[in-house]
Amino acid sequence: MKIRILLSNGTSKLHILFLAEMLNRKYFDVDLLLSFYPFPFIRRLSWLIKLPSFNRLLSRKIDVPTNKIHLTLLSEIIYVLSSLLRFISSTKLRLKIRNSLDRALAYIYSSKACKVIARRQPHIYHFRSAFGLNSINVAHMNNAITLCDHSYGHPSLINYMIENNGEYPTGTLGSSSEELTALDHLMIQDLHNTSYIMANSNFVRDNLVNQGISESKIFVAYPGLDSNTLYQRAVSNVGRIPWSLRSDDILFAGNFTPRKGVDLLLGASIYLDCRLYLVGGSHEQLLKYPVYQEINKKNIKIDKYLTVDDLFSKMRGHKYFVFPTLSEGSARVVSMALAAGCCVLTTPNAGSVITDGVNGFIITNPTSYLLAKRISKIQQMSPSYLQGISELSQKLMVERFNPNRYSQRVEQVYHALLSPNLDRNDLLDKRLRS
Repeated sequence: MKIRILLSNGTSKLHILFLAEMLNRKYFDVDLLLSFYPFPFIRRLSWLIKLPSFNRLLSRKIDVPTNKIHLTLLSEIIYVLSSLLRFISSTKLRLKIRNSLDRALAYIYSSKACKVIARRQPHIYHFRSAFGLNSINVAHMNNAITLCDHSYGHPSLINYMIENNGEYPTGTLGSSSEELTALDHLMIQDLHNTSYIMANSNFVRDNLVNQGISESKIFVAYPGLDSNTLYQRAVSNVGRIPWSLRSDDILFAGNFTPRKGVDLLLGASIYLDCRLYLVGGSHEQLLKYPVYQEINKKNIKIDKYLTVDDLFSKMRGHKYFVFPTLSEGSARVVSMALAAGCCVLTTPNAGSVITDGVNGFIITNPTSYLLAKRISKIQQMSPSYLQGISELSQKLMVERFNPNRYSQRVEQVYHALLSPNLDRNDLLDKRLRS
């Protein structure tokens, strides 16, 4: 008998979507729940709708039978409405409306999940945090094992780490902070109610343990190059671009927020003699950082949005990718940059697979000045040494952190959880957890 798995992707982030495609090719009976999917009749509209956001929706197409895909379209509509709140000038009003919409989205989504669980009777219910809610109880009543997929730091820690330069607190902060959003509270609720947790990096696991969640219920699996399309690009890229032809500009990709460290990089650029190429925001978003006023704008190029394919192409043409994030999960842009052959400088909080000085570089608790010093030191290293790091990072991502290897690690966890003779120590086996 095939193992029945219900994968619940939620909105936006898509690594569970791509996981469904990989597991469907094997001996699992996979159902997929998500907010939107580009069924054939929707894809036929691509000639008419020429919006980047619509193209992102089309990219969700995977090789899974359409009768195994379940939608909560109302959740997607609410998600889109929520994205329009940026036009409301009042921060307090914007947050109040967003919290209300997020709660509605999550409860509508969870209600659909309850129905799918009752109908499909999965052995394992693998769901995104904040999208479980009552469906966790329904899954337990139907004898399913619940596995909460969490790809962020602990919500209680994120603001603390931003304000304290990426450092951990000495104790548990609790979940009553007014700084937490409705979505944060829903995530915390799911993390405590689920049977087990799938963290997407050791950094995420350590965040959860720091905030009192038992390590015995946490598994770790790094998604890395999480889609076959991205993986194929990476394979075809290995060794293709001569190191000498890459640009000396520093590339950054991510939201222009303090959590991603863009302000630290802006500050570092004052001490550096090179240009910044920033992807993921706008000039207006940078104006809120005082340091931006001190920078020669001729040394900064900004792209508000690039497709994954275009961003990977941009990475292929750069030597240096800098991502000084203060709290992440397992940053996809770092995995992409490694696969593209960039020399990557990031923090331990990126949840990456970098070993400092081997396949990239790590800076802990960065300030703008320390970041500039480290970048300058890297730029002065011998081209042959940096090229060696570039080649090793490409090889590592293609061989060890590809979609097939990720699905294999998830399969190991599934089989361990379903084993009738499961010993507690087996759950802590490093082969399953990292």
